[in-house]
Amino acid sequence: MTKNAKRITVLLATLAASGSLLASNPIQTDAKKAFPDVKTFKCGTCHTKAMPKKEDAKEMTGYGKAVVANPVKDDKGKPVMGADGKTPTYDWKKIGSPEKPAN
Repeated sequence: MTKNAKRITVLLATLAASGSLLASNPIQTDAKKAFPDVKTFKCGTCHTKAMPKKEDAKEMTGYGKAVVANPVKDDKGKPVMGADGKTPTYDWKKIGSPEKPAN
């Protein structure tokens, strides 16, 4: 492998790793759009652990419980799914921000 090929490989690997580190949960992304002033949207905002594993993901803080309890529902009462088709959308006005919860 030539020097340039090695450099390109390292560059591409670095970009791929940084892209996956910047990816966030769709719920966090929506919350950040709803409350752009709030800097505290992290996993620990809704979950009891800062970086929950799959088996711990259902252990929620009070704010997390409020989020889960307020999905947007269609006229049949089913949650409206987001762009990924897997994650429900939430009524952020009804929930409020972590700093000023609505409840």
